[in-house]
Amino acid sequence: MGSRFACPNCGEYRFPGFKPHRCPPQWRVRVPEDCELYSGVEEANTVYARDAEQAAEKFTEQWDFDDMLTSETLTVEVAPLLDPDTTQRFTVGCEWLPHYSARIVKDVKDE
Repeated sequence: MGSRFACPNCGEYRFPGFKPHRCPPQWRVRVPEDCELYSGVEEANTVYARDAEQAAEKFTEQWDFDDMLTSETLTVEVAPLLDPDTTQRFTVGCEWLPHYSARIVKDVKDE
């Protein structure tokens, strides 16, 4: 179920009262055949993103949803939807960020 504030096209959040939403450009992203993690799927996916780098990151986040690239990177090719001859190649990795939290166990009084 989508959010009522998410754009139905690109999925970005838009909030009432702010400037009108405009979807970012569309990019075609695919895993090339010479990549170790190539799955045999030739067809590229369409991704909405500000630039080619963000398109590579968004695609990889969706592609690697369950596994989390831990020590590997994924090579992807990205091209603007309207200019498929302008292809760039990226390697995308996943970083684990530590999160610390504390909760009180008991109060310690001055002795």
